Order: sequence, then C-alpha cells, then structure tokens
Amino acid sequence: MQKHSVPEIMIAMTSALVLEAVLLVGQAFAQEGKGVKVRIAQAAIASAFAPYWVASQRGMFKSNGIDVDLTLLGPAASSQALASDDIDILSASGEGINLRAEGMDVKYFGTVNHVLDFGLYARKGGPSSISAREFEGKSIAVTSPGSATDIFARYVLAQYSIDHSKLKFLFTQGLPAIHSGLSSGQFDLGGLSVPLSLYAESEQSIQTLIASGQARVPGTTASLIAKTSWIRNHETEAKAILRSLSTSVRWMRERPEETQEIIAGNLKIKDKNILQKIYSIYTKIWGTPNLEADQAGLKIALMYSPNPKAKAISIDDLIYENNKLARATP
Repeated sequence: MQKHSVPEIMIAMTSALVLEAVLLVGQAFAQEGKGVKVRIAQAAIASAFAPYWVASQRGMFKSNGIDVDLTLLGPAASSQALASDDIDILSASGEGINLRAEGMDVKYFGTVNHVLDFGLYARKGGPSSISAREFEGKSIAVTSPGSATDIFARYVLAQYSIDHSKLKFLFTQGLPAIHSGLSSGQFDLGGLSVPLSLYAESEQSIQTLIASGQARVPGTTASLIAKTSWIRNHETEAKAILRSLSTSVRWMRERPEETQEIIAGNLKIKDKNILQKIYSIYTKIWGTPNLEADQAGLKIALMYSPNPKAKAISIDDLIYENNKLARATP
C-alpha cells in the first residue's frame, strides 16, 4: 500500500475542496443565468421603454437573478393580458388607473420616466393654433383611454381652457396609426412621442402645434404595474427589476453610442441624426423611481383620467405600500 506524506494529503484535500467550490459556484451562476421568469408587456414601441431594452440586452436583468420575457402588446391587449394573468407586469402609463377603477386590485411599484415627451400635431389644413375656436368639433387621436397620449391631450386642452367634450376622441391602439392618420388627413389632431414626433415635425403634411418635449407635462410612462398579490408574493423579483432598470439608466447615460445602437435596433431606425435627437431628448427624461415624482405623475393621470370611476381613487390606492420597493432599491 502506497503511503502519502502529509503535504501530499493536504494538497489532495485542498484540490478536492477547490473543485467542489468551483462546481458550486458554477451551479450558482447557472441558476442565476436562468433566473426567475418574469413576464413584462410594454404597451407601446417607444423610446420611453429603452431602459427595459438595455437591461434585457446587456444582461442586467439576469445579473439580478431574473429572466425577463419582454413583449410588445397594445394598450388594450396588455391590460387584458394582466387581467387574465398572461403577463406578470404591465409597463404603461395611466392604464393602471383604468384597471383599478374597473375593480382590479393593481398597484404601481415604480415609474421610470416622469415627463410626458409628447408633441401635439394637426393635419395639413387643420387647426393652425391652439384655441377653442379652432379645436371645437375636431377629432383628436390618442392610443387608448387613460393612456399617456390621452392624459397629455386632456392636460394641454385644460391649459388652454378648451372643453375636451367639444372634441371627438379617437382611439387607435398605437402611435403609428396616429402618425399615419395625421399624414393622410384622417385625423384633425393627435399626440405623438419620439421618434414619430420627430418625423412629423419634418413632414409637410403635418403641422406642429407643440414640439415634442416642449410642454414638459408631469406624468408616468414605462411604469411598472402589477396585481397587488403578485407584488406582495414577489417582492424580491420586483426589487431586482427596479435595480436592473436603475443600473440600465446609469449605463445609458455613460454610453451614448451603445445606447443609440440598442434604440436603433428596437425602433428599426438607421438615421443617425434622429438617433442623436432621441438620445438628447431622453437623457433628460429617463430616470429612476422615487415617491415624490411618482406621486406627481399619477396625480396628473388621475386628474385627467377619462374614466369617471377614477374620481374615487386616491394616490395611496395606486402606489404599492408607499413605494417601499423603490425606496429600498439603491
């Protein structure tokens, strides 16, 4: 029987321990790479959602232990998907107010952007200025009731003392339909966000009444909305999403060229001038959840919600436990 010296035995034991540690670490990374599955639907294809795209494509979600399935659904379809548990989280604007007004127990647990970046536009030959005389009797296109475009339009009308009931609101379920409808003369008025607003401002068939971002309306876009029961049972995952998005926004501010590449891929844009304009506008908008800004944005959304049942809803009804998840996220 071969005898081994003490150093040889120690080396063998150390090697075995190191190998075991390596295997455990490898298993941990494998589990982290797989992550907990979370299904998020974004209600529109717009620059406001860029922090989600970056977090997904640069691995920030996975590094925080979650495997995010990010899909695009229209405002109505995404709300229905949340109601039927086909998704876990809806990333949208005032849609959460509508859902709660209709009896669904949903909450906001963080908002990425606190400014509505929309512009207001008119078809060629339509209203040339913002006034009750020019607007009354006209059609105005927004994506859906209670959406960011809807809230923006109603806010602007109120600022100019225009009775929104004197206009015909048309719901398109998407921003591209608003753009094409204005260009073809189908709609008299409509709100658009970047990048479609930038295209509209260069087209002869569309008049610019308020340029994109000029109004700086407090609001909520790319907000995180989920059923209260889901948030309560998945606080760890919810915090991981907030950490990922906060990291994403910091990354975007530090890497303009790489950020523009990701935006280009998701919005199918090749024009570098447009990409630079998008980045310039949104570096002033992309942010991280905080209670005061979330409250201010939701207050505007509540005030101008077209759903009469929303009058019975308070800010506390909408925000999950005083925004404790966002406050606990570095």
